[in-house]
Amino acid sequence: MNNEESISVSTKLGLGVVNLTRRLARRLEMTNASSSVVVAEVVPGSAAEAANLHAGDLLLCIDDR
Repeated sequence: MNNEESISVSTKLGLGVVNLTRRLARRLEMTNASSSVVVAEVVPGSAAEAANLHAGDLLLCIDDR
């Protein structure tokens, strides 16, 4: 991640995410991933870790939304 990509953190879930910008999507060689976020960090012992999420995972939707 770079300075242009701001991390949003959820303390309840224990993860930080960044919006999947066109620039980041190109860097990750991804297409058709609009309105997605990339997991930037996972807090040890958190719900996100229990759900087996990892930094670099792409979240396309949450709770079918």
